[in-house]
Amino acid sequence: MPDYLRPAITRELVPVLKQAGFTRSKPAHFLRADGDILHSIALIRSRYGGDNLMLAYRIGLLCDPLLDIDNQPAGLGDIIQNRGWYAATEKDAQQSLAAIRDNCIAHILPWLAAHNSIPAYLAAQPDPKQRSNADDLAYSIARLCDGEDPAIIRRDCTHLADPTHYWEITTHETVLMQHALALVAAIDAGVWQPLLARWATENRRHYRL
Repeated sequence: MPDYLRPAITRELVPVLKQAGFTRSKPAHFLRADGDILHSIALIRSRYGGDNLMLAYRIGLLCDPLLDIDNQPAGLGDIIQNRGWYAATEKDAQQSLAAIRDNCIAHILPWLAAHNSIPAYLAAQPDPKQRSNADDLAYSIARLCDGEDPAIIRRDCTHLADPTHYWEITTHETVLMQHALALVAAIDAGVWQPLLARWATENRRHYRL
């Protein structure tokens, strides 16, 4: 990040996002816990290189034990790329950050405000074919929180915990299966609410919320 970009973010973005309840977790990354949902706004450099800036906004489920707010499936946020957002010079950065601030006020903050509940999180979910196994675990947890029959969630998590469900078991998938099994056991014991509360607390600690 150029030396002049961080002050521009501080001048243009921080006051607006702070007023909206966001905390600055990194120089160009802002987070907000809104009930059961985690909101994220991040300024990133163009994936194609150069001096272009992009704005990524996403939502995640706070009690998802595999929550990775930087990698949420389509539908749970977007990345905006505007060809006029540059950071090649200090002047470019200040002008671009002012435009990005206006975009946040007009579009991103209202979208996030409308996606601050588990029903909204569920409604924004992509087609199942576009979800990974980790996304399916989060989706199952959200459905459980939304009042779906625990027996149905147990069935789905049992499927996610089945090693034969995977073409190749990676470290990530091993952890996923462990969490799916933990949720199955918690459902069986009637203590799934404390388990989800613990996962949410761990995420709040991890993201310093």
